[in-house]
Amino acid sequence: MVDYVVLTLLVQYKFALYYTITYPHLYYKHNFLEHKI
Repeated sequence: MVDYVVLTLLVQYKFALYYTITYPHLYYKHNFLEHKI
């Protein structure tokens, strides 16, 4: 039971970290392309 909770938190943390790193990059890239046109 404890292992399952720790595993879930770890997965959520990894996903949050990935999202935090990737999302702004895609957002700025999208804005840059829009302004370039």
